[in-house]
Amino acid sequence: MIVEHLEFLYSMQAHEAWEQGANPFRASRAGHCIAAKARDKLGLKGEPLTPRRMAVFAHGNILHAALTADLKIALGDKFMPPEDFGDLTVDIEGATVSFHPDGGYQLPDKRLAVVEIKSMADFSFDRAREGNIDREYLCQAWTYYFGTGFDLVVFIAYRKETSHM
Repeated sequence: MIVEHLEFLYSMQAHEAWEQGANPFRASRAGHCIAAKARDKLGLKGEPLTPRRMAVFAHGNILHAALTADLKIALGDKFMPPEDFGDLTVDIEGATVSFHPDGGYQLPDKRLAVVEIKSMADFSFDRAREGNIDREYLCQAWTYYFGTGFDLVVFIAYRKETSHM
């Protein structure tokens, strides 16, 4: 009874996102299937996300906000929250790509790092621990690295099932 209301909410949110369409020139789309990005550019829409998939994204955004708040406290003035960056763009081979880093961090040696927070299921988290970051994540992070001119990218992988990082 209550779950159906949540599913309806997520279904409506998915439909709203589907109506807006995806921007193929956004860093978060970097590394995605070229055919999907071509459909984005042409304005061709696939199916809306399922309510369950929409919930995964919504709850990932909540985890992301909580981790960002924790980083502000833990790192103090060495952390640059996303709002310090605003919406940025970078020209990559003639295409203007927009991006919004999750944060920045000044390392003890004064170098700057882009901070990229990713919530992951068990399989992706285990692979990340072995140094195997998903291609889409790497492409997105490279865009941030290239666009900011920072020295490196630091991933924070958050295991959803257990809160391991």
